[in-house]
Amino acid sequence: MAPSTISKAALAHHQWTTCPRKLTIVPPSSQLISPQEHSSPPPGTHEFEVQCDGSFFDDSQEAAYGVVVSNNHGQVCDGKAENLHCFSPLEAEAKALLEGCRLAASLRSPCLVRSDCLPLVRAIHSHPK
Repeated sequence: MAPSTISKAALAHHQWTTCPRKLTIVPPSSQLISPQEHSSPPPGTHEFEVQCDGSFFDDSQEAAYGVVVSNNHGQVCDGKAENLHCFSPLEAEAKALLEGCRLAASLRSPCLVRSDCLPLVRAIHSHPK
C-alpha cells in the first residue's frame, strides 16, 4: 500500500476542513460503530454529496474507482471513473477518496463526501491536523 495516497487524501481533507467551505467525510450509516465516532450532518448543511468507491482484483492487482457528485435534490451533477494499478483494496479506496476530494474542491460549495471504507475514513480523521 502506498502511504502517500492516504497522506494525500488526508491532506486534501485537512485543506478543506481549514477552509471557509466545509467538507465532511463519513462512512455509510450502516457501518457506523457509534454515533460519537461519525455521524452525518443534518440535511441542508451541504449543497453536494460526493460518493466514492474503489474496487480491487487481488490476482491481477488491477483496480478501478468511481466518484459520483449529486446535488441536494439527488440529481447527478458530475462524476469520474478510472482504471488503475495498485497493491491493495485500501489503496483503491484511498485513490477514490482523493479524486472525490478533488471534485469536491472544484465545486467551491459545502460538500458531504462518502466512502464505504471505514478504515480509510478512520485513518483520515485520526491524521494530525
